[in-house]
Amino acid sequence: MLFTRITYFIIFILALMYAAIMDGVLRWAYHFLCWQFVPWDSVKNVLEWISPWCWWADSSTFGYYHIQRVSLALTVWHLILTVLTIPTVMNVETPIFKKIHRAGWAWLIKIPLLIALYLLTLLIPTPVFYATMIFCLLLSMAFIVCQTILLTEFSIRISNAMYAKSQDDGTPVWMIVTIVAAVILIVITALQYIITGTMLIFCVPAWPYLVIGLIVVLIVLIATVAVPRGVLLVGAVLSLFFTYLMIMVAKANSNFWSSYINGWLSFITDKVDMSLCPLDPYPLIKDWRFIRWLPINAVVSTLFGYLHSVWGVIFLMASVFIACVSNISFAPLFAGSELSVDEMDGYDSGEDDDPASGADVSYEYWRFHLIVALAAATIPIALGSLAAGAYAWYMPLPIIIAVVVSVFLYVWALVAPMILKDRNFPGMKATF
Repeated sequence: MLFTRITYFIIFILALMYAAIMDGVLRWAYHFLCWQFVPWDSVKNVLEWISPWCWWADSSTFGYYHIQRVSLALTVWHLILTVLTIPTVMNVETPIFKKIHRAGWAWLIKIPLLIALYLLTLLIPTPVFYATMIFCLLLSMAFIVCQTILLTEFSIRISNAMYAKSQDDGTPVWMIVTIVAAVILIVITALQYIITGTMLIFCVPAWPYLVIGLIVVLIVLIATVAVPRGVLLVGAVLSLFFTYLMIMVAKANSNFWSSYINGWLSFITDKVDMSLCPLDPYPLIKDWRFIRWLPINAVVSTLFGYLHSVWGVIFLMASVFIACVSNISFAPLFAGSELSVDEMDGYDSGEDDDPASGADVSYEYWRFHLIVALAAATIPIALGSLAAGAYAWYMPLPIIIAVVVSVFLYVWALVAPMILKDRNFPGMKATF
């Protein structure tokens, strides 16, 4: 049932909001939760020893580790539901497994299970999350590929809806709106590289990642425009998505090298009292007239440090939402631009089988839970907790591999029907 999947989506959003809010709260609460207020060192050390959530943590990383705890609990929860709902496609005589997915009474078990998993993560010593980092990165690689497919379908659905609206109204205004929206996304993509490139101009090790990102965007846009089956909105959305990932990788790399580079350039940084990696021009202009009364430094820090993460959350939520109304397959990638209006129904599997019958399901529950489990594992990346500290050194390679695979899939989906003309590529059709 679509309602059930939307319920899981709401739970995912609530968990994401909780992790983001508690990130800031716990940085403030670290002083109390990790016994920093205790005046006696011997007593404080004992209390910290029996508080595994405090091991290897400080006020700046306490919230980061909590994001991983929320991510781990939600991931394991959906993996358990994945295993429990696999039999629905193996045997038509297993209605109990369908009810685990959607029956009202099952929530009395599932919600306490999720809460219990979360409480258990609080007892996991913080150093263990260096291992879960690898777990998150591996699952995130798979989810980035899935996101490419889901965002493609998301964009095609919007494009098709706008086309249908224009057909109904007898005016091209909605098609024009879609094209304008695609152009705006492409402009935002370009601005992301300009702003980030300026901020990282002295972070030389981060340059290759920005170059790779630009190459990826050019490949996606050129393929979209050059191939008749290409859809401009899809190319624009995927370009911004890949840009978000590559800039996140570049920022993670700059976080790792910043102390070294600023140290090597200390003959400049000490003289002007400013960071060069990333660039922080505020000390040079803080005494300017009218500037001294404005929170310029806070604004720049927020834009560079947090606003970019907003795209990660948007893409994450959009992908999980489209998973609620999709049968989640490779078919949407092979979207053609030649169609009639009657062919635009797409892959909406909202109409499920009769809940009281033992008939074959038209929607595979396990596949949905697996996708959301992968999405939950990606939460630390979307919220930036794997782009800081020691994690920053390990994150770039898996993300780049996932981006390269995703771009290959997208380009291949565009050109495959032109190369393999004897094969039928079923998929949701795109309008323009």
